[in-house]
Amino acid sequence: MSDFADWLATEDQDGMVRLCTMLGAVVMARATKDSPLSDEVLEAARAALAR
Repeated sequence: MSDFADWLATEDQDGMVRLCTMLGAVVMARATKDSPLSDEVLEAARAALAR
């Protein structure tokens, strides 16, 4: 997992933070499946990672 986190790292963002954000967003989106909150969670994570 550490190698994957290193691969995800950018100059501005730590790879482990990016990995945890992605995994957490998927878990939360699945927990709120078929709810507008599911899409909101994924969009928030996507926006945070795109910065």
